[in-house]
Amino acid sequence: MGYRFPSLAAGAAGGHGVRFGASAALSEGAADATSKSAVDRALITLLLVSFLLYIFVGTSPMDDPDPAVVTEGNSLDRLATLALAGLGCLVIARHARTALAVARRSWILWLLLGWIALSLVWSDFPALTLRRAIATILIAVTCFAIAIGSDSLRRVVAVTAIVLCGVVFANIAVFVAMPGFAVTDLGVRGFYAQKNEAGLVAMLALIFVGGWIAGRKGIGSAVMGVAMIAIIAGFLVLTQSKTSMGLAVLCALLFPMLMIARRIGFGSSALSASAVFVFAGLVALLVPALQIDIVALVAASGGDITFTGRDELWRFVQAEIARRPLTGFGYGAFWDVGVYYDPLLRSPPGSWLSHVAFGTINQAHNGYLELLVQLGIPGLVLALAAVFHVLWLALRRYFSAGITSAERSATATFVLVLVVILLHNSMESSLFVRGASLASVFQFIAFVVYGLSAREAMARRGVRP
Repeated sequence: MGYRFPSLAAGAAGGHGVRFGASAALSEGAADATSKSAVDRALITLLLVSFLLYIFVGTSPMDDPDPAVVTEGNSLDRLATLALAGLGCLVIARHARTALAVARRSWILWLLLGWIALSLVWSDFPALTLRRAIATILIAVTCFAIAIGSDSLRRVVAVTAIVLCGVVFANIAVFVAMPGFAVTDLGVRGFYAQKNEAGLVAMLALIFVGGWIAGRKGIGSAVMGVAMIAIIAGFLVLTQSKTSMGLAVLCALLFPMLMIARRIGFGSSALSASAVFVFAGLVALLVPALQIDIVALVAASGGDITFTGRDELWRFVQAEIARRPLTGFGYGAFWDVGVYYDPLLRSPPGSWLSHVAFGTINQAHNGYLELLVQLGIPGLVLALAAVFHVLWLALRRYFSAGITSAERSATATFVLVLVVILLHNSMESSLFVRGASLASVFQFIAFVVYGLSAREAMARRGVRP
C-alpha cells in the first residue's frame, strides 16, 4: 500500500500534467491555426487586389500604345504576370488538397488552355503564340490560386466592388484634372487608351457594386450604394460606350428578374425561359415565311444595318476562317503580327478595311469569330462549353437553399457578368482573347465558381479543405 499511494499520487499528478499539457497543446494549435488563417487571408487578399489592379489599371495607364509596341510586347506586363503567378503558386502550395479538387472540377478550362498551347505547332508566328499563350496561362494560374484561397464569394465580390470603385474614381479624377487627355471626340476615356475600355470598367463596377450592396443590410449601406451607383453611372454615360451602356441597362432589368425567379423556383423559371426561347424560334421561322425584310425595317427605323462597319469585317474574318476551320491560325497569331503581315492586307479591294491604318483594327469585333480564326472549331466548342458549364454551376448555386442571402446576391453578380460576357462577344472580342480585361474577368469568375463547387463537394464528403 505504501508503494501504491506514491504511484497513484504521481499518476494523478501526471494525469493532471497530461491534461494541462493537452490543453496547452490545443491552445497552441488553435493559435497556430488562427495565425495560419490570418496569413492565408492576407495572402489571398493581396493576390486578388493585385490581380484586379493589373487587369483594370494595367502597367501603363494614360498611355497611347504604338501598334509596333503591341506586336513586340511589354516587359512590364511580363514581369507583372510572372509576379502574380509566383504569388499564386505560393497560395497553391499552401492549399494542395483543395488545389487538386479544383483542378479536377475545372478540367474544361485546362483542356482549352492546353489547346491554346498546342496551337504553337501550326501557328504562322510561333514566337508570338508562345509569348501570348504563356501570358494567358499565367493569368489562369493566378485565377486558379484566387479560387483555391477563396471560401466566401461575398468577400470576393466586396473586394472586387471596392477596387472597381477606386478605379472609376481615379478615372474621374483624370477627367477633371487632365481633360486634354481624358476627353476625346468619341467620349471620355479616363486614363485608358480608348473610351470603350473605360465604359466596360464602369459597367462592371455597376454590376459588382450592385451585387455587393444588395447583400448588405441597413439604410446606410443602401444610401452609400445608391450614391456610388449614381456616380459610376454618370461616368459610364460620359464614356458614350453604347455597348456598355446597353449591357448595364440589361443587367438592371435582369437582377430583379433573378430575384423573381428565385421566388417562383428553378423549375418554373426554366419553363418560362424555355417558353421565351420557343416563342423567339417561332418568330424567326415566321419572318421568312411572311416575306418580311428585316434589313429594310431596320434601315427605315434609322438603325445601322452595318453595325458601324462590322458587317464587312465579319465577312472578311469568315473567309479567313474558311481557310483553316479546324485549327485556326494559332493563338495570338492573327492580329498584331506586324505591319508587313497584317491580315487586312488580304481584305477585298474597295473595302474600307483595305484603307484603314495599321493597328486600328486588331480584333474581329465578335468573340466567337475570334475564337474560330485563332483556335478553330475545337477552340470555340471548348470555350462555349466552359462558359455554359460555369453559368450552369452559378445558377444552380443561386437557386440552392443552403446559402445566405449575401452569398446569393454575390452569386447573382457572377451570373450577370457571365451573361454580359456572352452578349458582349457578339459585338466585341474578349473571350479568351489575350490582353482583354474581360477575358481575365471570365477566367477569374470561372475558377472561383469551380473552387466553390469543389469546396462544397469536399464538405459533403467530410473532407477539410
